[in-house]
Amino acid sequence: MLQQHQHQQQHQHQQQQQQQQQQQQQQQQQQHQHQQQQHQQQQQQQQHHQQHQQQQQQHQHQQHQHQQQQQHQHQQQHQQQQQHQQHQHQQQQHQHQQQQHQQQQQQQQQQHQQQQQQHQHQQQQQQQQHQQQQHQQQQQQHQHQHQQQQQQHQQHQHQQQQQQQQQQQQQQQQQQQQQEHEDGSHKKALIFFQQQQQQQQQHKHQQQQQQQQQQQQQQQQQQQQHQQQQHKHQQQQQQQQQQQQQQQQQQQQQQQQQHQQQRQQQYIRSIEYMFLMLL
Repeated sequence: MLQQHQHQQQHQHQQQQQQQQQQQQQQQQQQHQHQQQQHQQQQQQQQHHQQHQQQQQQHQHQQHQHQQQQQHQHQQQHQQQQQHQQHQHQQQQHQHQQQQHQQQQQQQQQQHQQQQQQHQHQQQQQQQQHQQQQHQQQQQQHQHQHQQQQQQHQQHQHQQQQQQQQQQQQQQQQQQQQQEHEDGSHKKALIFFQQQQQQQQQHKHQQQQQQQQQQQQQQQQQQQQHQQQQHKHQQQQQQQQQQQQQQQQQQQQQQQQQHQQQRQQQYIRSIEYMFLMLL
């Protein structure tokens, strides 16, 4: 885009120079016509004066011819000086236009370098944000794994407690069988009462296990919700980055428009300066 724009501007600048050259040529032609008219008038005056002098002496006629030759030489010298001055003035204007063109090219290069630096800086910021997001995700995964390990450790401890309780129950049953054989029916009633109490405790223990499982399920649901929120947050960040990129593109377009306006103003000023110098 910048190259096309610069090419168009250079083409416009060349057209403008051609127009200025045509105007200068027209002005030179007008000056040449004006000089021819003056020369014709002088010739007419000289003819009239010669007719009047032919009636006078030959000596005066020779002096008049000598004066005419001197005047003609003086006019030629004056015209040559004017042409030389115009040529110098055109060269100065041409140098001034070249300097302006070089300054504009330098400004364009500086703006282009600044835009590239801004673009690189934005890319670095986006990469840093992306790395931070990845680091946060890794931390969350690490925490999630740590929680799962703790839950597994608790379940393992719970299974060990159940095994110990089963072993105690088996020992109690063996003791009960021995006591039943020894003591009789009275001790059977006590053992039956103790078995009922143990069954009630087991039932409570199963309820506690179910509650723990429900709590674990709730924790997993909360983790899923937290991950969904993080995903939404990432989407919002991406939308913000897209908006920033759009704003930067708009700023670049505004800068290009301002640059075009500045070049047009400089061109208008150069034309005004040309007219003033010609006047």
